[in-house]
Amino acid sequence: MSNPQNLYFMKIQKTLNEDFKDFKPLLHLSKKINISLANLILGTLVLILVMMMIGIFSDKLMYFLGFCYPFYKSIVLLKKKPTKFKFDVNFKSENPTKFWLIYWVLFMGLTELNPLIGIFIPLPARLLNVIIAMILISLYHPRSNLIQIIHMKIKPHAYKIKICEEKIFKFLNELKK
Repeated sequence: MSNPQNLYFMKIQKTLNEDFKDFKPLLHLSKKINISLANLILGTLVLILVMMMIGIFSDKLMYFLGFCYPFYKSIVLLKKKPTKFKFDVNFKSENPTKFWLIYWVLFMGLTELNPLIGIFIPLPARLLNVIIAMILISLYHPRSNLIQIIHMKIKPHAYKIKICEEKIFKFLNELKK
Protein backbone atom coordinates (compact mmCIF):
# COMPACT_ATOMS: atom_id res chain seq x y z
CA MET A 1 0.00 0.00 0.00
CA SER A 2 1.48 3.34 -1.00
CA ASN A 3 1.35 6.34 1.27
CA PRO A 4 -0.55 9.55 0.38
CA GLN A 5 2.65 11.57 -0.13
CA ASN A 6 3.82 9.21 -2.89
CA LEU A 7 0.42 9.38 -4.58
CA TYR A 8 0.46 13.16 -4.41
CA PHE A 9 4.02 13.31 -5.80
CA MET A 10 3.08 10.90 -8.60
CA LYS A 11 0.11 13.14 -9.48
CA ILE A 12 2.42 16.18 -9.62
CA GLN A 13 4.84 14.27 -11.84
CA LYS A 14 2.05 13.21 -14.21
CA THR A 15 0.72 16.77 -14.42
CA LEU A 16 4.16 18.24 -15.13
CA ASN A 17 4.87 15.62 -17.78
CA GLU A 18 1.59 16.49 -19.52
CA ASP A 19 1.95 20.26 -19.17
CA PHE A 20 5.50 20.55 -20.49
CA LYS A 21 5.57 17.76 -23.06
CA ASP A 22 5.76 20.35 -25.86
CA PHE A 23 8.85 22.07 -24.42
CA LYS A 24 11.24 20.23 -26.73
CA PRO A 25 14.61 21.48 -25.40
CA LEU A 26 13.81 20.28 -21.88
CA LEU A 27 12.30 17.04 -23.20
CA HIS A 28 15.44 16.38 -25.23
CA LEU A 29 17.65 17.10 -22.19
CA SER A 30 15.60 14.78 -19.97
CA LYS A 31 15.98 11.93 -22.48
CA LYS A 32 19.68 12.61 -22.89
CA ILE A 33 20.44 12.43 -19.14
CA ASN A 34 17.85 9.66 -18.63
CA ILE A 35 15.64 11.37 -16.05
CA SER A 36 11.91 11.99 -16.22
CA LEU A 37 10.77 15.39 -17.43
CA ALA A 38 8.87 16.07 -14.20
CA ASN A 39 11.89 15.24 -12.01
CA LEU A 40 14.11 17.46 -14.14
CA ILE A 41 11.65 20.36 -13.84
CA LEU A 42 11.13 19.91 -10.10
CA GLY A 43 14.82 19.43 -9.37
CA THR A 44 15.82 22.47 -11.42
CA LEU A 45 13.09 24.60 -9.87
CA VAL A 46 14.03 23.61 -6.32
CA LEU A 47 17.72 24.21 -7.02
CA ILE A 48 17.03 27.65 -8.52
CA LEU A 49 14.71 28.67 -5.67
CA VAL A 50 17.21 27.54 -3.02
CA MET A 51 19.99 29.46 -4.80
CA MET A 52 17.73 32.52 -4.92
CA MET A 53 16.90 32.26 -1.21
CA ILE A 54 20.60 31.97 -0.35
CA GLY A 55 21.28 34.97 -2.56
CA ILE A 56 23.34 33.36 -5.30
CA PHE A 57 22.53 35.18 -8.57
CA SER A 58 19.07 35.98 -7.21
CA ASP A 59 18.11 38.62 -9.76
CA LYS A 60 19.66 36.73 -12.71
CA LEU A 61 17.79 33.55 -11.80
CA MET A 62 14.52 35.50 -11.54
CA TYR A 63 15.04 36.70 -15.11
CA PHE A 64 15.97 33.17 -16.16
CA LEU A 65 12.76 31.68 -14.74
CA GLY A 66 10.64 34.40 -16.28
CA PHE A 67 12.36 34.33 -19.66
CA CYS A 68 13.32 30.84 -20.90
CA TYR A 69 10.04 28.97 -21.36
CA PRO A 70 8.03 32.04 -22.51
CA PHE A 71 10.79 32.93 -24.98
CA TYR A 72 10.74 29.41 -26.43
CA LYS A 73 6.92 29.41 -26.70
CA SER A 74 6.96 32.87 -28.34
CA ILE A 75 9.52 31.75 -30.94
CA VAL A 76 7.50 28.61 -31.68
CA LEU A 77 4.41 30.78 -32.07
CA LEU A 78 6.19 33.20 -34.42
CA LYS A 79 7.26 30.32 -36.65
CA LYS A 80 3.63 29.30 -37.17
CA LYS A 81 1.28 30.89 -39.68
CA PRO A 82 -0.09 34.23 -38.45
CA THR A 83 -3.58 34.13 -37.02
CA LYS A 84 -6.12 36.87 -36.54
CA PHE A 85 -6.66 38.28 -33.08
CA LYS A 86 -9.84 36.94 -31.57
CA PHE A 87 -10.97 36.82 -27.99
CA ASP A 88 -12.45 33.76 -26.38
CA VAL A 89 -12.98 32.65 -22.81
CA ASN A 90 -9.99 30.33 -23.14
CA PHE A 91 -7.72 32.69 -25.06
CA LYS A 92 -4.54 30.86 -24.13
CA SER A 93 -5.36 28.16 -26.66
CA GLU A 94 -7.60 30.22 -28.95
CA ASN A 95 -5.35 33.27 -29.10
CA PRO A 96 -1.80 32.43 -28.00
CA THR A 97 -0.44 35.60 -29.61
CA LYS A 98 -2.46 37.79 -27.24
CA PHE A 99 -1.57 35.55 -24.29
CA TRP A 100 2.18 35.85 -24.83
CA LEU A 101 1.96 39.56 -25.66
CA ILE A 102 0.22 40.20 -22.33
CA TYR A 103 2.78 37.99 -20.58
CA TRP A 104 5.71 39.98 -21.98
CA VAL A 105 4.12 43.27 -20.94
CA LEU A 106 3.60 41.93 -17.40
CA PHE A 107 7.12 40.46 -17.34
CA MET A 108 8.60 43.81 -18.30
CA GLY A 109 6.44 45.61 -15.74
CA LEU A 110 7.33 43.27 -12.88
CA THR A 111 11.04 43.25 -13.61
CA GLU A 112 11.24 47.01 -14.11
CA LEU A 113 9.16 47.78 -11.01
CA ASN A 114 11.14 45.34 -8.87
CA PRO A 115 13.32 48.08 -7.28
CA LEU A 116 10.24 50.21 -6.52
CA ILE A 117 8.37 47.27 -5.05
CA GLY A 118 11.39 46.68 -2.79
CA ILE A 119 11.09 50.22 -1.46
CA PHE A 120 7.42 49.92 -0.50
CA ILE A 121 7.46 46.30 0.68
CA PRO A 122 10.27 45.86 3.21
CA LEU A 123 11.49 42.41 2.22
CA PRO A 124 15.03 41.26 1.52
CA ALA A 125 15.80 41.60 -2.21
CA ARG A 126 16.36 37.88 -2.68
CA LEU A 127 12.99 37.01 -1.10
CA LEU A 128 11.30 39.60 -3.30
CA ASN A 129 12.99 38.04 -6.35
CA VAL A 130 11.66 34.60 -5.33
CA ILE A 131 8.13 36.02 -5.02
CA ILE A 132 8.35 37.72 -8.41
CA ALA A 133 9.75 34.53 -9.98
CA MET A 134 6.81 32.54 -8.57
CA ILE A 135 4.37 35.13 -9.96
CA LEU A 136 6.02 34.88 -13.38
CA ILE A 137 5.81 31.08 -13.30
CA SER A 138 2.14 31.25 -12.33
CA LEU A 139 1.53 33.62 -15.24
CA TYR A 140 2.85 31.28 -17.92
CA HIS A 141 2.07 27.88 -16.42
CA PRO A 142 -0.13 25.96 -18.87
CA ARG A 143 -2.94 25.42 -16.36
CA SER A 144 -2.98 28.98 -14.99
CA ASN A 145 -5.63 31.55 -15.91
CA LEU A 146 -3.90 34.43 -14.15
CA ILE A 147 -3.16 36.35 -17.36
CA GLN A 148 -6.79 36.04 -18.43
CA ILE A 149 -7.96 37.38 -15.06
CA ILE A 150 -5.52 40.32 -15.26
CA HIS A 151 -6.58 41.04 -18.84
CA MET A 152 -10.27 41.10 -17.92
CA LYS A 153 -9.58 43.47 -14.98
CA ILE A 154 -7.40 45.90 -16.99
CA LYS A 155 -9.33 45.93 -20.27
CA PRO A 156 -12.14 48.34 -19.15
CA HIS A 157 -9.60 50.78 -17.69
CA ALA A 158 -7.50 50.71 -20.85
CA TYR A 159 -10.61 51.61 -22.87
CA LYS A 160 -11.29 54.59 -20.55
CA ILE A 161 -7.70 55.77 -20.98
CA LYS A 162 -8.06 55.53 -24.76
CA ILE A 163 -11.20 57.69 -24.67
CA CYS A 164 -9.42 60.28 -22.48
CA GLU A 165 -6.45 60.31 -24.86
CA GLU A 166 -8.76 60.94 -27.81
CA LYS A 167 -10.39 63.86 -25.98
CA ILE A 168 -6.99 65.33 -25.09
CA PHE A 169 -5.69 65.03 -28.66
CA LYS A 170 -8.90 66.56 -30.01
CA PHE A 171 -8.55 69.48 -27.57
CA LEU A 172 -4.87 69.99 -28.48
CA ASN A 173 -5.69 69.95 -32.20
CA GLU A 174 -8.38 72.60 -31.61
CA LEU A 175 -5.83 74.72 -29.73
CA LYS A 176 -3.41 74.50 -32.67
CA LYS A 177 -6.05 76.03 -34.96
